[in-house]
Amino acid sequence: MRFIQTLLLILTLSTFAQAQDTIPSTPKYQTTDTTHKEEMALCLVVGYNVWAYHFGEIGFSVAHSKQEGYETVGTNIYLTSEIKLDNQLMLGPKAGIWIGSSTGGLGLNTTYYTDLDQGALCIKPEMGIGMSRFKLTYGYNFNLTNKEFNRFNKHVISLNLSLDLLKLN
Repeated sequence: MRFIQTLLLILTLSTFAQAQDTIPSTPKYQTTDTTHKEEMALCLVVGYNVWAYHFGEIGFSVAHSKQEGYETVGTNIYLTSEIKLDNQLMLGPKAGIWIGSSTGGLGLNTTYYTDLDQGALCIKPEMGIGMSRFKLTYGYNFNLTNKEFNRFNKHVISLNLSLDLLKLN
């Protein structure tokens, strides 16, 4: 009987027991970054594309970047032209989009490669690193039309820079 009384006393007192909490509810060393920054600009695009053939790239884009806290996301919609750096002229008007963040990015573009005699329409998915104004990517050109026209790179490593010309917001 004495054992049951002691057990009931311990259980009853333990429900009212309190201890000091040593962990503060909000640590002073942790702060929340509430930075929000968004910008949009018309840009001049310059680039270099290489694998078996070397192409320079020039054109225009609308670059948009958004920063919330520590995460930055950038979008670049562009109209450019690839120019083959060789003794025979070849052009590649191109339209595309690139979306990048601090962890990497993806893009898609269509290019019509032509030597002013014949040509081929290609679609190129690409992936790599970069934000809205810089990208280093690997892409693969899928030839959609003239399969015999193959004087362009199937595999492509690209480096592009977008230089601000005019702020849009």
